[in-house]
Amino acid sequence: MKHVLGELIDLQSFDEKAYECIGSSSKSLHERICELYTYSRKLTGEDEPCVPGVPRSVASKLVAAKLASEAEEDGEEEKWGDLDEVGR
Repeated sequence: MKHVLGELIDLQSFDEKAYECIGSSSKSLHERICELYTYSRKLTGEDEPCVPGVPRSVASKLVAAKLASEAEEDGEEEKWGDLDEVGR
């Protein structure tokens, strides 16, 4: 058991399913939860799939945070533009 975002998750259940579906990984627990969530979403077609051992609210929050972070990174890349054009 482990606390993630104030909720308890069952690491053994999660790890077993994650290994079965996405293999072993050196990514963080949060990244692995997002990865299994995305895999399950594609596999089942559900909007909010069940991630074994992880409450749906935790998985949804982690995925939302990851998507927001990726959108922020994309926005910063566009803001800076092409660095090869600097000084021209």
